[in-house]
Amino acid sequence: MEHKLTDKKLRDKRYRRTESSIINAFFLAKDKFDTRRIIKTAKISRSTLYRHHGGVHRVALNYEEYILSKYRRLSKKLMRKKLKLRFICQRTLVFIMANQRIIKFVMDFNNSGIIEKLFINLSPVVTSSGKIEDKTVLDICIKEMTALVEEWFGDGCNKNNIIAVANKLAQLISTANSRLIDIVKTK
Repeated sequence: MEHKLTDKKLRDKRYRRTESSIINAFFLAKDKFDTRRIIKTAKISRSTLYRHHGGVHRVALNYEEYILSKYRRLSKKLMRKKLKLRFICQRTLVFIMANQRIIKFVMDFNNSGIIEKLFINLSPVVTSSGKIEDKTVLDICIKEMTALVEEWFGDGCNKNNIIAVANKLAQLISTANSRLIDIVKTK
């Protein structure tokens, strides 16, 4: 049985309510993620948890996969439209803000670099724009972008700062070659 989260499943009101209960149970459980505690707190049966996710250990992984696939679809649309880099960065921040609760859940319980993974999906946009040609420069730039956005995320994803952060992201990308190429050459 496949335990993937999909937009179709999440459109169902009952499924969404159950998912919300499961995520809330994780937040309430703090560091004790045993199946018994999660199903008791979520007020669901063991079979419901397994039907939705295949087990406690898969919940955060399933949400990470869901967010990444949702962002891949968005980034493909943005790439097809050949938009300016600053606008693509802005749309990425809006996506992160709109999915803030799920991203926080994944970050807290899966200890994953989900924001970095989102930016890795932007690599084709960055390389095709001709802004960055060297793979090592791209990797360093992605780390810089991730740090900037994680700081913004940690401050609560203030929507008043989206344009400023998007401009900083675009500037990091635009200046990456000139800033980082000497560092890469010395390695």
